[in-house]
Amino acid sequence: AFLVSTWPCQFLAKIINCHRSETMMISALVYTGEGADAEAREDLQSFLTDYFANRRRECRIETTADAAEFQDLTTLGRFQLFAFPGGFDLGFVRLLGAAGMANLARRVRSGSCGYLGMCAGAYFACREIEFAKGDPELEVLGSRLGLYRGLAVGPVFPGFDYKSLAGARVVENATVFEGDNKVHVYFNGGPKFVPDNQDPAAAAADSAEVLARYTEEEAAGQPAVVLAKCGLGGALLFGCHPEMDKKQLESSSDPRLREIFTQLSRGAEDRRQATYRMLDELMKIVDAAGH
Repeated sequence: AFLVSTWPCQFLAKIINCHRSETMMISALVYTGEGADAEAREDLQSFLTDYFANRRRECRIETTADAAEFQDLTTLGRFQLFAFPGGFDLGFVRLLGAAGMANLARRVRSGSCGYLGMCAGAYFACREIEFAKGDPELEVLGSRLGLYRGLAVGPVFPGFDYKSLAGARVVENATVFEGDNKVHVYFNGGPKFVPDNQDPAAAAADSAEVLARYTEEEAAGQPAVVLAKCGLGGALLFGCHPEMDKKQLESSSDPRLREIFTQLSRGAEDRRQATYRMLDELMKIVDAAGH
């Protein structure tokens, strides 16, 4: 594993609050291996660093692209939060393998830990994935971690292409938090979350709360963000990318892509605060264990 410097988080915490927080220090592991998009993993690390600094929490963030990290429950036991970025989840499956996936799910479920999944990381956390079902070139189907006992079905909006930003867009999500404005979020290939009706008893035991819904076109009303209670742990899953501001699109020669950046810039603070509040809900589950 590689350690990402998070000294701003700890430094700011000491300046803002001279007294030690009553909450524990968090050790987080960000997956950066096969399938993790380079931009997505960097944005996810930055997002977590900013979040913990904002919440005055001590934090230690490590990254890993090593399959061996997931083969040993003792190694996984050092972490209270696991974060998987956007990319393609078949890469996650290949690197972790069946044993690594089982260990990760067991650690979250039995260790009162948190799992944070963005787009591909959200697909990976569900019981089943249905990506581009019926498309001979893009279709991906199969079982995954099962932290959310349901299906991740996508892409919610058409046009996705691994080799371009043809399907990229800004979507509007409505959150459950009173007083929140609708938030504008970057989207490219993500899912909606469909509850599991095959095993009602299991689904009831592992409850899930919808924290935000899509508001546009055929996806209107569909879950965009869910918080799944899985065993003693929890999984916060985003079908979109609230961690991304896409600043590089500002200088794009494509006016459609420049407009994506403009829309994201206008709603940046609303998006940030709404996403922080959602992550607060996951951290309540983690903090309840005390570790």
